[in-house]
Amino acid sequence: MATSVDYVNRALALLGAETITALSYDDSPNAATAKDLYDPTVDELLMEWPWRCAVGRESLSQLTTTPLNTDFEYEYALPSDLLRIVATDIPDGQWMLYRDPESGYRRLYANADSVMADMVRRPDDSLFPPHFQRALVHRLAMVLAMPVTRRADFFSLFASMAASSIQQAKAQDWNEQPWLEMDDGNLIINARNGNTGS
Repeated sequence: MATSVDYVNRALALLGAETITALSYDDSPNAATAKDLYDPTVDELLMEWPWRCAVGRESLSQLTTTPLNTDFEYEYALPSDLLRIVATDIPDGQWMLYRDPESGYRRLYANADSVMADMVRRPDDSLFPPHFQRALVHRLAMVLAMPVTRRADFFSLFASMAASSIQQAKAQDWNEQPWLEMDDGNLIINARNGNTGS
């Protein structure tokens, strides 16, 4: 089964760079760079599309607390590893996401007394399907290009390669079993002043 080190090494091989044995600050300069960039790169790619390996439908847990300073009646807990809500079974305009600016915890506010949501959560790296793996390796090659090789032309080359690979992966992911067209409704409330933002 493929691991984070395998994906990074495939990207480094494309760059013609020295491979690593672990994502560790003590292993090598390439390993230290990859350690800083790997998780954000994976999460970013997972949030760009409702990849089948990462999306699951779940019932949210209703809390006993009531949303403050809003017109919403109910408050729901969100998983700590939630990356994105793709859709809910509630009509648009009847729910929104809340993020506390100090603690960073997130809740879903709604007017419904139960909520089912399709959510993007990060799966184990070994569960990435081949088309996602290819897209990830090319994205990693792009983000590692400048810090590892110091060559701007490599960044441009792998940026183009990553864009093409990701588009192909999305098409393959979609064609396996088309999703219904959905609006993600990712609206965030800032608890301090009530403004919306991401």
